[in-house]
Amino acid sequence: MSQTEKVVAIIQARLGSSRLPGKVLLPIGSSTMLERVVQRVRRARQVDEVVVATTTASKDDQLASFCRAHGIAVFRGSEDDVLDRYHRAALAAEAQVIVRVTSDCPLIDPEVIDRVITLYGQGGVDYVANNFRYTYPQGLDTEVFSLAVLTRAWREAQQPAEREHVTPYLRSRTRFRLGEVVNDEDLSQRNLRWTVDEPADLAFMQAVYARLDGEGGRFGMADVLALLQREPGLASLNAGIIRHEGYYLSLIKEKPIAPIHGDGDNDGEGNDERPPVIERGQGCRVWDAAGNAFADLHMDGGNVILGHHHASVSAAVTAALRHGAVAFGAHPLAAAVAEILRALIPGAEDAILVESGVAAERLATHLAQRQTGRRRVLRCRPANSDALGRLFSEAGADVAALIVEPTGVPAPNEPAPASGFFAAARAICRSRGALLIVDERRTAFRYALGGAQVDLGINGDLTVLGPSLANGYPAGAVVGAASLLRRPVGDNDDQDLFRSPSPLALAAALATLQELRTQPVVGHLWEQGGRLRDGFNVLATHYGLQNQARSHGPGPLSRIVWRDDSGEAPALAARFSRACRQRGLLLSDVQAVSFSHGQDDTDQILRVYRSVLEIAASGWGAR
Repeated sequence: MSQTEKVVAIIQARLGSSRLPGKVLLPIGSSTMLERVVQRVRRARQVDEVVVATTTASKDDQLASFCRAHGIAVFRGSEDDVLDRYHRAALAAEAQVIVRVTSDCPLIDPEVIDRVITLYGQGGVDYVANNFRYTYPQGLDTEVFSLAVLTRAWREAQQPAEREHVTPYLRSRTRFRLGEVVNDEDLSQRNLRWTVDEPADLAFMQAVYARLDGEGGRFGMADVLALLQREPGLASLNAGIIRHEGYYLSLIKEKPIAPIHGDGDNDGEGNDERPPVIERGQGCRVWDAAGNAFADLHMDGGNVILGHHHASVSAAVTAALRHGAVAFGAHPLAAAVAEILRALIPGAEDAILVESGVAAERLATHLAQRQTGRRRVLRCRPANSDALGRLFSEAGADVAALIVEPTGVPAPNEPAPASGFFAAARAICRSRGALLIVDERRTAFRYALGGAQVDLGINGDLTVLGPSLANGYPAGAVVGAASLLRRPVGDNDDQDLFRSPSPLALAAALATLQELRTQPVVGHLWEQGGRLRDGFNVLATHYGLQNQARSHGPGPLSRIVWRDDSGEAPALAARFSRACRQRGLLLSDVQAVSFSHGQDDTDQILRVYRSVLEIAASGWGAR
């Protein structure tokens, strides 16, 4: 971006908000919300001009008059085709670079705006944003792109959601070169909501400005974060509101996706339960033997964490193959993998690599039995400490270990872990002389680099890992205290339990772990998985199915559950899955998003959900 290019910030605004009518002219302290936004955007050093883009509807006459009376440039255009309104506003302002912000973000930070513009100005990208992942609070959203890119979207975008929300068409890696600005501190797990859609959001904003507005509104993100540190209760004023609900609802305006594979007339009612024979995969897509393409949301049960045929993993496996798949004794790659695992997993002094996740659990069980001299191993899903006590009482004194799974994919009707469950599990194991084994085969590297136990505060003696550490290649590991991971000498039966993965799987593991450490994989899984979970629930509620179909669990590994009057309804779940498959989506009840699922991919999955949920709402009638 040259210094002569004109940078125009275009703020879209209207008075017809359904959830909070007239919100942009509602007061926040001594000024309206719109004035707050305009004032803050004008303080961005790299913004040359600020324009409000509103509609030609009569209900927005008041808004246009307000802008003119307060010296704010205003452009009026289409009410429904916001992309067209935006494009015409950019042409009228003779913008060469456009900064997009919205009028419901009165805490927008001029320093953040400048940071996004700076990355765009360095070149090599078509579109830059800071909200691919919410490392910043929601409400500091800033997008930057050229007039040429906006014109292409204006010309090519067809879907109602793309026209209504301006930039979804731009956020496609297959169409444009994308750039991402991330906050120095990743705030994504705090779910900070600094935007106004509901009365509770307005109450939050009024409370913040009441405390910080003494300097004429010149406070920034750091000041608000410090305020929330002093008064954490403020964040609860608008907690729990679904992010992007309006976007999910806009998908309903689009034409439903018709079946493209299999029997197109029964919408999931066919008798063929067999999944397609998958021949190859790339990224988040797979192809069957007949050449039919599917979006993959199963991803080998979540083991393919980066995506199929991920470039760095495939390159590492190919390089290892040139040396031959020879496995005898300790392979040099095993030591490198173990070193990374020791750095990532809490309490890991050593790591043993084995052939699979099943082999890892078997080895962990063996190590606990050898350490304690006992035989019984208990397994329980998170519940409450009373149930845990009963389990140990019934088992007697011969308990070597308790295996807990910090799963984000609970069984139907299973309660969430009671507060303090994992601390209680740790305490009862210590009091009974048993080991605590944490089974992270499903959750490791998805919730956090160190696994779900980092978030949940689990302090296990041994941790079991599965093929996700190698992006789906056959591998597993047991990590823990060095004293527990002693390898046997001369016992052939024990030696079989310690059999190492192939050099190819070790190469895949090393490449996968290096990607996990250097790329924003975990944050991406939380963001895109959360979109699928929330979007499914918004759509199900719209179609009146909220009591029959819900998605729950953390974004990286959520679950769709169907119910009828008698409880869980596997037949409905299977029917839903078949109808999705007919529309090019493979999934089980688990939504296992991967690093290769971009926002355009999750948008398309939501379009499939919308199409099938509409059919389900009609009683699964033929379409």
